[in-house]
Amino acid sequence: MDSFERRVRDLTSEINGQYPRPWMTRLKVPQSAKVFVVGYNFAVPYMANTVNYERFIDSLFNRNGESCQAFYEEMTSKTPTRSNIEMFSKKLANAGCDSVIETNVICYGTRKKKCLRLSKHRDGKELGIKIFLNLVKEIRPKAIIVYGVGVCKEFRRALKLSSPLPYPPDKKDRFVKHKLADGTHVFVIPSLALPAFRTWPSEHSFCNWADEYLDKVASRVARACAG
Repeated sequence: MDSFERRVRDLTSEINGQYPRPWMTRLKVPQSAKVFVVGYNFAVPYMANTVNYERFIDSLFNRNGESCQAFYEEMTSKTPTRSNIEMFSKKLANAGCDSVIETNVICYGTRKKKCLRLSKHRDGKELGIKIFLNLVKEIRPKAIIVYGVGVCKEFRRALKLSSPLPYPPDKKDRFVKHKLADGTHVFVIPSLALPAFRTWPSEHSFCNWADEYLDKVASRVARACAG
């Protein structure tokens, strides 16, 4: 067992009856990822009383007959947001970015964001952020894609950035990119999570131009990773 896996195990031990999920990926070596797709937190936790921990760990590394995708589908019902993330990851792969991790600023599951404040989720948010920061530090991706205004705000707080990230664009011909001090490219896009995916921005239906827009974002991410 290498040091990366040991740290993953340390950070994903049971808390509040669940195993925090650090990522979804098709990579067998997650630490080789070049791109992070980052949301807020996942809605469907892996409850410890229904999950075999060793299978869970194997699924994270897509080994021993397990995979992130198959394990997720066995343990949960796919959400519309999950489908949107998978759609965008396919676009990244088509553009040449197939070393992708789908993760969250808060790697801890609750049905709704506001539930993070409940006593039954004590210390969950703090641990979830710690997991994310460790992934950024260990993997050092070339590009991070942040979706939605709420994620932008939490991302800034988590990384202790001195200035806020630009907000997502409000027109389909606008693209927002920011560069961190270490050179990591941060792309800001509209939310992939529902209901915002259906309604953003107010004067347009984002879904009407999401397909074309996300193709263009994927191409820009690929160029940034190649540089």
